[in-house]
Amino acid sequence: MAQQHGFGYDAAVRAVEASDPRWTGGPDPQFDRRALLRFAHALAFAVEETPRWIETVAYPGLADTAELEVRVLTASVLAVVTTPWSAGGDDPEPTVKLRPLRLLNAIEVDGFVYDGDGLPAGCTITLLFEDATGVRLGAAAGADRTVLATMLPALRALLIR
Repeated sequence: MAQQHGFGYDAAVRAVEASDPRWTGGPDPQFDRRALLRFAHALAFAVEETPRWIETVAYPGLADTAELEVRVLTASVLAVVTTPWSAGGDDPEPTVKLRPLRLLNAIEVDGFVYDGDGLPAGCTITLLFEDATGVRLGAAAGADRTVLATMLPALRALLIR
């Protein structure tokens, strides 16, 4: 029997679709079904755990080009799947960069709303890694920043090694 890699293709398709409403309809050609399936395929084999956070970030480019990123946070890894897009119909394969959370060096928090205990009830966070790189989570359109706030204690626990 072949060993299953990743968290599954169907789950990856659903996760990417849920990360941004533009994946499930709308006039934006950047969010077409082929792009969705390419991202899902890359994620299905790169990420072995169920995502705790997933978001899609679109970076506008010049002359009908852009870049899409799908950021996936699990209990042990941050995966960033990136692909350029052009209106000319090029379909490049996504690149996947995995950042193990054991290499997490710091967390920057931008709190927008605080609860009675003084903890952020909704925030964006930037995960800073030992190689001096960082990835911001929660800045994507439609991101549920309250979910990120609930993840802070577990992420901060990773810093205590």
